Amino acid sequence: MFYLTLAISFLVGGLPFGLLAGYLSGHGDIRRQGSENIGATNVLRVAGPIPAIGATIGDVGKGVAVVFLCFSLYDPSWSADLTWLNRPTAGLLCGIAAVLGHSFSPFLKFKGGKGVNTTLGLFLVLLPLETIIAVITFALVVFITRYISLGSLIGMFVFTSVVYLERFILGKQIETGFLIASASLTALIVVTHRKNIKRLLAGNENRFKTRKAVG
Repeated sequence: MFYLTLAISFLVGGLPFGLLAGYLSGHGDIRRQGSENIGATNVLRVAGPIPAIGATIGDVGKGVAVVFLCFSLYDPSWSADLTWLNRPTAGLLCGIAAVLGHSFSPFLKFKGGKGVNTTLGLFLVLLPLETIIAVITFALVVFITRYISLGSLIGMFVFTSVVYLERFILGKQIETGFLIASASLTALIVVTHRKNIKRLLAGNENRFKTRKAVG
């Protein structure tokens, strides 16, 4: 049953809400416009704030939903063969499956978004305080620099740093799996942002604009 739940989580994560938002808003396939990404940032660039908010809610919601789905289905018998698999770890793994589904969507020939919002959703359930700190960091960086990509990257680094600080400096009981997951998902997000990083270093990354972009 656990592996079935993982598979369901992967499929839920693969639901392309950004692509759907583009079509529903009358802007067609956003994969052929803007940065050609299905994430909420490109939806904002192509279709404006309302569709982007919808895409964000959908992508964050995927991470939240699969964790709660796993919690609702969890049974101690799952640990019969996987002795390390407790309820929080099961939820974490289902959340990771959703992030991978988002970034490598089975509905889009295993291509997808960058995974930030779905990662946000899963950790919003599992590590809410640390996630809120990361979101505040993201907002401050975007406000100061107008770079959403930079805000996402720094926000993830801050999130992982806070998790490790709490575990090794403050002595908070955080499972090893959460430490590995936070670092691994940060690495994944760095990889999915590699083009943004190149543009940031070259000084030609797109800045966030409050008005709807044209084209």
